[in-house]
Amino acid sequence: MARYALVTGGVVENVAEWDGTSSWELPVGTTRIQSDTATPGDTWDGVRFTKPPPRSVPIPVPPPILTTEQKLARIGLTVSELKAVLGLP
Repeated sequence: MARYALVTGGVVENVAEWDGTSSWELPVGTTRIQSDTATPGDTWDGVRFTKPPPRSVPIPVPPPILTTEQKLARIGLTVSELKAVLGLP
């Protein structure tokens, strides 16, 4: 049994093992190419398989750290107003 890449439009769509003799009809536009290393998503240029570049994963940006004054401003208060409500000097 040998391993084959199933290539459509220059891209490996799947891989499969085949004995090389039994009947195996491929979909129109699909080619089988013997390869022990190709994986789905690889590209085929007619000579070699190439792995796609790694997908970039965005780094999450933490929310900004707000000061007490900024937090109060978001709800429409000032420090002096809060102190007055709480009865603080």
